[in-house]
Amino acid sequence: MRPSVHWCWVLLLAAFAAGAKTDEAASVRDAAEPKLAYVIPIRSDVNRPMAYVVRRGVKEAERAGADVVVLDMNTNGGEGDAMEEIMEVLEKFRGDTCTFVNTKAYSAGAFIAVATMSVS
Repeated sequence: MRPSVHWCWVLLLAAFAAGAKTDEAASVRDAAEPKLAYVIPIRSDVNRPMAYVVRRGVKEAERAGADVVVLDMNTNGGEGDAMEEIMEVLEKFRGDTCTFVNTKAYSAGAFIAVATMSVS
């Protein structure tokens, strides 16, 4: 038996719990501040025209001073090149990004959804 290992786990869990409380307090403060969200619907296959729609939506969100861009997604997937273009456009957005999967996000849609998991 090695009691020192057990104490390490106790200390690690205590440190994690202390960090979680700090993060929780910060998220409560952030939640009190209203944020402007801009929703971009993705209701078809991921392709070049959809990449244009997302690019235009992100530009409008920036002009409006949006804090977060939300993709409202229901797609079967699509082209890899268009998916990469959409992900690059979203990466350049200065605020947070997230995806609401409204029924399905297959293939390219799933990659985009994972890439937008940056809400703080």
